[in-house]
Amino acid sequence: MDPEVLQALKKIQRDAVKREPRVEPELSGMDFIEFEFARLQALPFATTDAGSEADPPIAAEDVQLAMRLRERPAHWHSVTGAHLPEQGCITITADPEATRAEIASVLIHELAHAATPTPRSPSGRRTVHGRAFRTMLVRAAKEAYGLDLDPEAITWSSWRIDDAIVRELHALGGEWRLAVGS
Repeated sequence: MDPEVLQALKKIQRDAVKREPRVEPELSGMDFIEFEFARLQALPFATTDAGSEADPPIAAEDVQLAMRLRERPAHWHSVTGAHLPEQGCITITADPEATRAEIASVLIHELAHAATPTPRSPSGRRTVHGRAFRTMLVRAAKEAYGLDLDPEAITWSSWRIDDAIVRELHALGGEWRLAVGS
C-alpha cells in the first residue's frame, strides 16, 4: 500500500468516534494485513513508545511492518511475528491459509510489545511476556475488537491470551474466519 494511503487511513481511524472490529471483505493477502495493521496503530494503546529501544524511541503507532505470505512447514504456526525494538519494526510471516483472526491476533500481540516497556530480570534478561505486557495485550484486545477477556487473563501465559483472542474473533464469525489468501 502506498505510504500516503496508509497515513490517510491512520487519520481516518484516529478521527473515528466508534471503532468497530470490522473486516474489509474485499481486501485479501497483504492488503488486509496492511489495512488491519494501520487500523490497530491508530488505537489509543499504540500511542506510547514504552516498548521502543530505538534512539530516539519510536511509538507503536509509528513502527514499520515487514511481512510476507508463504506456505508454512507442517510444524510451524500459521502466523508468526516478532517485534524488533531496536529497529522500530514488526515482522509477520503468514501462511495463505491463516485466518484473518489469526493474523489480527499476531499483529495486536506484536504492537502490544511495541507499546510496553520491557523490564530486565536481575540477570539482565529481557522479560518480554511479563505482567505489563499481558495487561497491555488484554487492553489492546478490548480497544481493537471490543473483546471482554476473562479478568484473570493477565495471569495467563501470553500464548493463552493469543488463543483466546483468536477464539473470540472466530466466534464473531463472518469475515474473521476467511483465509487471508482468499
